[in-house]
Amino acid sequence: MDLLRARDDTLAPFIEFFIDHVECPAISPFDPVNWSLMKHRVSELSHIHREIRLALVALSSLCKTIYYSLPDHKALNAYCAAKDAASTYLASVTNQPSIVLVVLFLLSHFELLYSGDCVPFMENQETIITSETKKWISDQTQHSELDSRILVWMKIIFCISLRGGGNSVFSNEIHQLIPYHAVPATNIQTSELRTTDLETQLYQLLSAPVFDFYFRLQSISGEIAMMTHYHRSRTTGPDQVEISQQIISVKEQLHTLWENRSAVQRQTPEKIRSLFSPEVSTLLIAMIGICHAAYHTEFVELDRVRGDPVAKWTDSDVAVNAIRDIVDGDWETQDRHNDGSLNPAYLRPLFLCAIECMDSETSRWAVEKLRRIKHPVFRGEFFASFAEALAAAQRSKDRRVTSRYFCLWFFGVPPPSM
Repeated sequence: MDLLRARDDTLAPFIEFFIDHVECPAISPFDPVNWSLMKHRVSELSHIHREIRLALVALSSLCKTIYYSLPDHKALNAYCAAKDAASTYLASVTNQPSIVLVVLFLLSHFELLYSGDCVPFMENQETIITSETKKWISDQTQHSELDSRILVWMKIIFCISLRGGGNSVFSNEIHQLIPYHAVPATNIQTSELRTTDLETQLYQLLSAPVFDFYFRLQSISGEIAMMTHYHRSRTTGPDQVEISQQIISVKEQLHTLWENRSAVQRQTPEKIRSLFSPEVSTLLIAMIGICHAAYHTEFVELDRVRGDPVAKWTDSDVAVNAIRDIVDGDWETQDRHNDGSLNPAYLRPLFLCAIECMDSETSRWAVEKLRRIKHPVFRGEFFASFAEALAAAQRSKDRRVTSRYFCLWFFGVPPPSM
């Protein structure tokens, strides 16, 4: 009993930090209630399953390293221990697929946030995962609410890890195992120990189709990431013709997604406030705003992928103006109610606005907004400095500068995921 108590005492600070501070770019700001519920559920599981416990400690250690600007050697040591335990558990014929899933999710989250050299655990693990586990991953009927939500998040992680020339945090074979949900994933249910208030339940109900819109958008975003010169040849005339055709197809997908957006996304902030309590309307307005900004961001990204001279904007000018209207308008609610910080979900829209707009005033506006993203895990100050330096380099050369190589040259590190 003393040993068990000592273990729990050692784990407690990591669980507390995990629940209070661990976030994931492009996921947690868009799914805050489910993200919080997941952290509580995984924390409970960590007391029972050693593999989850070690992965949680590794992820918490890394986030603490980022949060307090600490050396990362302890986080890396914890990550190596978690990988060893995960490899052993994966190879076991008695493993529980749902526990495997949680471990894989925590490790892929670590790899997404870590900016140093790191061989992703799942890069070549498809041969280790048992056939039973693979079958379970592909079968939606066997998934709990927590399983379904984590699988959706892992699909998003796969897409965002490809951006900016990054490598995926797990193999495409594993990605293909994860089912594409035809309907919005079920929200995570609360345990008996924690009841959910009526406002939160109503928000979850109303925001479900908005998150589904965002999830489908990220699948399209992953297609766009694969068009860049980091992931395919862009050197010949036929290459460019093929890319132009793909861009037309992707734009059609984006327009179709927008035309089919939910009824709640078609409302104004004023209308939403008139229909629901402040507890519901504030969260819902913010959710719609960040999802719409993410949508317009893909048009800015497409112009960068096309590679035409910056002066030959197609949809970027309209998209940049739309993003600015959202951030400066009635959709952004966080800075009016808290400390003036900006919702971290605006990180990527603002970064692309800053580097794609040759107008120095708009670029400066975006950089200033980036500096208002305060949560350390999102690295708002770093991306502000990165965008400012890259935009200045592009203006001096009057052309685009490759962002990944510029970051390696200027900062000495690859760009973090966002």
